[in-house]
Amino acid sequence: MCVDAILRDKLYEKALSPTTGAQTFALKWRSRLTCWPNVCEDHPDDEKVAELAILTLAHSVTAIAECNEKPANPAVLKQISMTDVYKSVLEAIKRPHFRASAITVNHTLELVALSCMHSAPAMKAYPPSIGTCFGALNRLYRPGAEDDQTIFDPRNLATALERALPQHLSKILMNYGAERSEIFLTMHCTRDFSNAMFDYLENENLYKLGLTQAKLSLKTEFAAVDEYFQSADPQTGDWSIRDTGLPFTRWADSLPHCARAIRGAGKLDERDYADILDIKHHVMSRRLEDAFRVAKRGIERNPEQAYFYYALSLSVDDVQGLRASKKGMKCKLITPFLSFQMVQRSVDHAGDMGIKVLQGLSDSGAGDKNSTRTGKVSLSW
Repeated sequence: MCVDAILRDKLYEKALSPTTGAQTFALKWRSRLTCWPNVCEDHPDDEKVAELAILTLAHSVTAIAECNEKPANPAVLKQISMTDVYKSVLEAIKRPHFRASAITVNHTLELVALSCMHSAPAMKAYPPSIGTCFGALNRLYRPGAEDDQTIFDPRNLATALERALPQHLSKILMNYGAERSEIFLTMHCTRDFSNAMFDYLENENLYKLGLTQAKLSLKTEFAAVDEYFQSADPQTGDWSIRDTGLPFTRWADSLPHCARAIRGAGKLDERDYADILDIKHHVMSRRLEDAFRVAKRGIERNPEQAYFYYALSLSVDDVQGLRASKKGMKCKLITPFLSFQMVQRSVDHAGDMGIKVLQGLSDSGAGDKNSTRTGKVSLSW
């Protein structure tokens, strides 16, 4: 508030005194004037300084950088290092200890969004800014995205198929081939799986049941139906689990028994089927580490079986999952279902990896060109 502009600026530069209160007062006053991108770096542990500095930068930078055709004040914008501005603001708001208020977040978004058009070279020179924006755009649509289906109810699918498909979808399905489509393959496989389970009640041949289960598992994801043998009470009509005297109650629990029966037969060309059943049971039981262990053992014996790589592609590690998917697509023993799954998993892993690479770029501002290139390549899958 000093009339003497020279004295005013000197007082600010000296921060009045080394005390926090004086610095806060100076920043409050400075928020009405021009910006100083270095303030956040000079006070990395002071939340209030960071907040006031961000407000200062947001108000002053957007005032000169916004507008469509050209910036509101090109001469002043040229004098500002926008790379330092982006670096200062984004580093400050991402500090682990920084509890950013809603107004601080809003001002940060406003600063980046309104200035990027006329400061694109500066943003490209500081890749973390692009990664942050891209991550925000990706998360914007995440709540409305469809999650991977992990639980399958064949009754719901059968009920849905009782209704006629919309005409435009029916035409596409007919042109592709209804029998080749995933929806009809799933229905046929679940039907065949159920029939095989009831046949087992008659012949109690685990070996025969296991071969059927393994071959169906190579055709679709939800071939194994997790049901029970049930019977109706003659008096009440209520359905209850039927005591069959078998070594399992849930149909899914028959898979490891069938795997042991196949191994017990001693046929070398059927060992893959036993591993496939074990992997299927581990996946259905959410024991992925056990599934990975069996898959790796299977690859050592037969590296051409795509199902083993499909199991490894379920890893949450994007690097390992992508590597397994790419190798699986090159296998000789692969079905259309596994081929499509490898493509889907490859795209999923590569996309996630690309986003993580871009968002994880070093905040040093140096710009890791190799990491940036890796992120872009991954997202282009």
